[in-house]
Amino acid sequence: MAFGGHFFTDVAAAGLVNVSGDLAGRTAISIAWPSTRLSDARIDAALTRLGWPGYRLIQRWARARCGARSVGVNACASTLSAYSPAKFVGRQIQHGFS
Repeated sequence: MAFGGHFFTDVAAAGLVNVSGDLAGRTAISIAWPSTRLSDARIDAALTRLGWPGYRLIQRWARARCGARSVGVNACASTLSAYSPAKFVGRQIQHGFS
Protein backbone atom coordinates (compact mmCIF):
# COMPACT_ATOMS: atom_id res chain seq x y z
CA MET A 1 0.00 0.00 0.00
CA ALA A 2 2.83 2.40 0.86
CA PHE A 3 4.56 1.85 -2.48
CA GLY A 4 1.45 1.87 -4.65
CA GLY A 5 1.00 -1.91 -5.00
CA HIS A 6 -2.43 -2.09 -3.32
CA PHE A 7 -5.29 0.22 -2.54
CA PHE A 8 -6.52 0.63 1.04
CA THR A 9 -9.68 -1.33 0.26
CA ASP A 10 -7.59 -4.31 -0.91
CA VAL A 11 -5.65 -4.36 2.36
CA ALA A 12 -8.77 -3.85 4.50
CA ALA A 13 -10.67 -6.64 2.72
CA ALA A 14 -7.74 -9.03 3.11
CA GLY A 15 -7.52 -8.20 6.82
CA LEU A 16 -11.24 -8.84 7.36
CA VAL A 17 -11.07 -12.15 5.50
CA ASN A 18 -8.04 -13.17 7.56
CA VAL A 19 -9.62 -12.25 10.92
CA SER A 20 -12.97 -13.88 10.10
CA GLY A 21 -11.25 -17.06 8.92
CA ASP A 22 -9.17 -17.18 12.07
CA LEU A 23 -12.22 -16.73 14.31
CA ALA A 24 -14.17 -19.36 12.38
CA GLY A 25 -11.32 -21.83 12.70
CA ARG A 26 -10.87 -21.23 16.41
CA THR A 27 -14.60 -21.56 17.03
CA ALA A 28 -14.80 -24.79 15.04
CA ILE A 29 -11.89 -26.28 16.96
CA SER A 30 -13.26 -25.33 20.38
CA ILE A 31 -16.72 -26.71 19.53
CA ALA A 32 -15.54 -29.92 17.85
CA TRP A 33 -12.94 -30.85 20.49
CA PRO A 34 -14.10 -30.11 24.04
CA SER A 35 -10.77 -31.37 25.40
CA THR A 36 -9.16 -28.18 24.07
CA ARG A 37 -11.09 -26.17 26.63
CA LEU A 38 -8.62 -25.91 29.50
CA SER A 39 -9.62 -24.75 32.93
CA ASP A 40 -7.30 -23.12 35.43
CA ALA A 41 -7.55 -26.19 37.65
CA ARG A 42 -6.40 -28.52 34.85
CA ILE A 43 -3.48 -26.23 33.99
CA ASP A 44 -2.51 -25.97 37.66
CA ALA A 45 -2.66 -29.77 38.04
CA ALA A 46 -0.46 -30.25 34.96
CA LEU A 47 2.13 -27.77 36.23
CA THR A 48 2.10 -29.44 39.64
CA ARG A 49 2.71 -32.85 38.04
CA LEU A 50 5.54 -31.30 36.03
CA GLY A 51 7.25 -29.72 39.03
CA TRP A 52 6.56 -32.40 41.65
CA PRO A 53 9.55 -34.71 40.90
CA GLY A 54 11.98 -31.81 41.21
CA TYR A 55 10.27 -30.65 44.39
CA ARG A 56 10.59 -34.12 45.94
CA LEU A 57 14.25 -34.27 44.88
CA ILE A 58 14.95 -30.98 46.65
CA GLN A 59 13.08 -32.20 49.73
CA ARG A 60 15.19 -35.38 49.84
CA TRP A 61 18.37 -33.37 49.31
CA ALA A 62 17.46 -30.94 52.10
CA ARG A 63 16.59 -33.77 54.50
CA ALA A 64 19.87 -35.54 53.75
CA ARG A 65 21.78 -32.30 54.22
CA CYS A 66 20.11 -31.54 57.55
CA GLY A 67 20.00 -35.14 58.71
CA ALA A 68 16.32 -34.84 59.52
CA ARG A 69 13.91 -37.76 59.36
CA SER A 70 10.84 -35.57 59.67
CA VAL A 71 10.26 -32.08 58.36
CA GLY A 72 9.07 -30.48 61.59
CA VAL A 73 11.47 -32.13 64.06
CA ASN A 74 14.44 -29.77 64.07
CA ALA A 75 15.77 -26.43 62.93
CA CYS A 76 16.09 -27.70 59.36
CA ALA A 77 12.33 -27.28 58.96
CA SER A 78 12.87 -23.66 57.94
CA THR A 79 15.29 -24.81 55.25
CA LEU A 80 12.80 -27.36 53.95
CA SER A 81 9.84 -24.98 53.99
CA ALA A 82 11.79 -22.54 51.81
CA TYR A 83 11.32 -24.98 48.92
CA SER A 84 7.71 -25.13 47.81
CA PRO A 85 6.57 -26.42 44.39
CA ALA A 86 5.60 -22.90 43.31
CA LYS A 87 8.98 -21.46 44.31
CA PHE A 88 10.77 -24.37 42.64
CA VAL A 89 8.95 -23.90 39.33
CA GLY A 90 9.41 -20.13 39.59
CA ARG A 91 13.16 -20.55 40.03
CA GLN A 92 13.30 -22.97 37.11
CA ILE A 93 11.49 -20.50 34.87
CA GLN A 94 13.64 -17.64 36.09
CA HIS A 95 16.91 -19.49 35.40
CA GLY A 96 15.86 -21.12 32.14
CA PHE A 97 15.39 -24.73 33.37
CA SER A 98 19.13 -25.28 33.59
